[in-house]
Amino acid sequence: MRNGGLGVMSKPKIGWIGMGRMGYPMAERLVKAGYDVHVWNRTRAKAAPLEAKGATLVNSPADLAGVDILATMVSTGKDVEEVYFGAEGVLSGGSVPKIFLDFSSIGVEHSAALRQRLAEHGADLICSPVSGNGKC
Repeated sequence: MRNGGLGVMSKPKIGWIGMGRMGYPMAERLVKAGYDVHVWNRTRAKAAPLEAKGATLVNSPADLAGVDILATMVSTGKDVEEVYFGAEGVLSGGSVPKIFLDFSSIGVEHSAALRQRLAEHGADLICSPVSGNGKC
């Protein structure tokens, strides 16, 4: 991100949705690295410990519309659609993050459809599905 046209790089504002076994530690690392991280999870109590570490908890995915990069790590393609395009989804918030980074393990076809829908809003989708155990 450029700051004031001076060529100085600043850290992007990051939104994170999904505080499961792998999502929480990934978001936590960003907070520890000094990024401005805003988080949402269906079960707010799972995200609350990150607030004590410096993250900002938001009330709905729509509250993440103003971030630069939005990371998602949720269970299903339907869940990704809901947090992006639902009634209180990110895209209902008035702005659109430029980059959506999805770590959810969903089908290739589903990711392609999401990429197309986001492109219509001027955003890029980077698919980085993960699998494994967050307690390595």
